Amino acid sequence: MIGGVAGSTVADPQICVDGPDVYVVWQDGRNQAQKIYVNRSLNSGASWLGQTWINPGGTGTASEPRIGATVGWVSVVCIERRANPNVGDVYFNFSPDLGATWQPDDVRIDTQSPGGSADSRTPRLAVTWNNVYVTWAEQVGAWKIHYNSSQVAGQTWLPNGAVQLDSSSPSHSLSKDPTSVTSGWEVFVAWVDERNSSTRDIYFRRSLDGGTTWPHSETRLDTGVPAGHSRSEDPQLAFSDSSVYAVWNDQRTYYGRPDSNLNFQAVVIQLTPYIGTQASNGVATWVG
Repeated sequence: MIGGVAGSTVADPQICVDGPDVYVVWQDGRNQAQKIYVNRSLNSGASWLGQTWINPGGTGTASEPRIGATVGWVSVVCIERRANPNVGDVYFNFSPDLGATWQPDDVRIDTQSPGGSADSRTPRLAVTWNNVYVTWAEQVGAWKIHYNSSQVAGQTWLPNGAVQLDSSSPSHSLSKDPTSVTSGWEVFVAWVDERNSSTRDIYFRRSLDGGTTWPHSETRLDTGVPAGHSRSEDPQLAFSDSSVYAVWNDQRTYYGRPDSNLNFQAVVIQLTPYIGTQASNGVATWVG
C-alpha cells in the first residue's frame, strides 16, 4: 500500500512521472479530515519513500488534487475550503527537492476575489521547466474559466491575480471542465462552454509567452455543425512536435435522442517553430 492508513478512506488519486521518479497524490480521510497526501518513488516504483501531508496549514477540507513534476521540482494544486466550509479556493504547494520537503503552507492562487467568496472547482495543472500553469472553473455569478501562472516554479504568481480566459462569453453563460497542456512558453487551454446554448460547445485559447498575455480570442473547436447544436463534453488536449491535439465527445449524429451515442472528433493546430526560448506568433490552423 502506497497511500492511506487502516480505517481511512482515500479518493481521487493522481500520478505523474519525471524520468525514474514517480509521484502520487490523493485526497485522504484519515482522522476524519479530508487532506492532501503525496508519496514518491525514485526508482520507477520499485520502492516508495513514505506518505507526506502537504497542506498542514489548511483548516478546512481539501479535494481534487493534481500533480506535476519537472527537473526535480514537484507541484500540487488542490481545492481547499479554508475560509468558508461551503466554498472552495485554489491552493498550491511545491517541493524543490524531488518531493523530500514541501513549503510549510500552501498558497492561495485564485486571488482575484476574496477567499471563501467565489467557489472554485476542477483545478488543472501543467508544468514545464520552471513554468507552472493552473486553470480552474470559478463561480463569479456564472461559472467561468480562470488561469494563473508562475515562471519561477510556483514561488511567485501573476502580480495582478488570476485571468479569466472565457472573457468573450456573456456574464450569465456557464463554462466548466478546463483542460490544459504546455510546452515551454506555450500554454493551451480548452473547456466546455454554454455561451451559444445549454447544449454546450468546446472552446480553446492559447498563450505563447508563458501565460503573460492571451492575445487571441477564444476559438470554438466543435465546428461542422451549428454552434450549440451537439452537446459537446469532456475535452482533452495533448501536445507533440509543435502540434496540439484536441479530442472531445459530442452528439452531432444523434442529437436530441435520449439514447444518443457519442462521437469523437480530433483537430490539430500547427505552430511556427521555436525562436530561442519562446514560440513566434504562429498562426493557428485547425484541421479535422
